Amino acid sequence: IVSIEMSRIADATCIRVAAKDSLYAVRDYILTHNTTLACVAQAYKLHCLSCLRQPAGYYGLLPDSQIVFGIYSITKNQVADAGYFKLRGFIDNSPYFRTKFPRSRKIDSKLVFQRSPVTVVPGSQEMHALGLDLFAFMMDEVNFMRSKENKETGKMLGQAYDLYNATKTR
Repeated sequence: IVSIEMSRIADATCIRVAAKDSLYAVRDYILTHNTTLACVAQAYKLHCLSCLRQPAGYYGLLPDSQIVFGIYSITKNQVADAGYFKLRGFIDNSPYFRTKFPRSRKIDSKLVFQRSPVTVVPGSQEMHALGLDLFAFMMDEVNFMRSKENKETGKMLGQAYDLYNATKTR
């Protein structure tokens, strides 16, 4: 991805089909209900990192470097209710994560894994990425994020644009 630009403001509709999981394929075989899919992908990547003796060293980072995953949505409450709690539920209900790669139960505001530099941090604004070296991030419900028109260029900018640009350089 090189950039994100607003093309128009329009009503959005969530389409659901009569399938047990409500999923269906669209162009390029992308499934709907992307929040669940993104959480599963992050859980899988966390599993892969947990299999490494030194995950930071594997990626050429200093040994004590944090590997941070970000989950972002329109508000802190929305990110908690949708993506963060869903991912935390996957982690908490997984026998593998409970025994082999447990998270600290002392902290609920983010996922901190015991004896590991891996952390998952939720947020809703570009400032929630400040100071973090993000390894990966997901943005959810971007179609509902605030937007504004740049008076000089006429381009639509906003929360999704600012968040993407702030996080992609982390």
